[in-house]
Amino acid sequence: MTHSIEIPIGRPMSSQAIAAALVAATIALNPGLPDLDWSIAADGSVRGTHAKAPDAEVRAALTAWAALFGEPLRTLGTCRADRTTYGVEIAHGAVAVFLSGVGTIEPARLPIYTRNGSASHLNQAQCDGTACIRCGVMYPPVSTTVALLCDVGPLLACDPVCPPVEAEQPDPTDPSEDEPQPHPAWHQAGAPGRWERAVIGVLWAVEMLDDTEIAPTDPGPGAYLHAPRSWPGDRVSRVGLDLTAGLVAADRVIAEWAVAQAVAIGEQRTASETAAEEGGKD
Repeated sequence: MTHSIEIPIGRPMSSQAIAAALVAATIALNPGLPDLDWSIAADGSVRGTHAKAPDAEVRAALTAWAALFGEPLRTLGTCRADRTTYGVEIAHGAVAVFLSGVGTIEPARLPIYTRNGSASHLNQAQCDGTACIRCGVMYPPVSTTVALLCDVGPLLACDPVCPPVEAEQPDPTDPSEDEPQPHPAWHQAGAPGRWERAVIGVLWAVEMLDDTEIAPTDPGPGAYLHAPRSWPGDRVSRVGLDLTAGLVAADRVIAEWAVAQAVAIGEQRTASETAAEEGGKD
């Protein structure tokens, strides 16, 4: 540890003493942590640095120390293509702790990107080395250099893997979110491409047919509805070009049929009640 004491006029020495005690106790209680070069400024702030070394070594050492204080290591922007700078500021009680370091990179082992070529899909933050080039998260807690942007610097990615992406919530202002969806009662039958749904004890089916499975008089490949015998129209008819559209269209047909069935049952019940009333009068 290097400790250069400079006491300005009117400033007590207690802040430096507290900082020195903190660093000494931390090192004593955590002997397995990597070695850093420590210095204590006149205001009592503490800085732990890692001399320029291979990037993986610097990053691992500073990450271990940052984790001790419960903070993620930050990857800072740099204008050099052969090095990555790291740093994080930690408020530890009355003492400010700074961790910093420079990791050297072997350019020959990394792919070189050009802004208008292989890096054209990246946004500005990714090109600046402050966001992961895979998932786009800003200041990934742990990152590694995976490529170099020509004349700019290193490109970073989450290490070891990018965090899981949260499921996108429906946008209430997006008209596509209001598009009808098939009834949840549809289920895939034994045959590939065939879906069935039972309504009031009657089985309906939608089947995907291609050019080899349709008759010459049919309109073409797509989703075909197999209606029950009680359906007044064609028992087999195309209801859509794809499965989703076919199931939605089939739901409309089934709804019409169900309403007609309910009306017919109501009419039969009314006729029976009327006949019973007239029989009672006699």
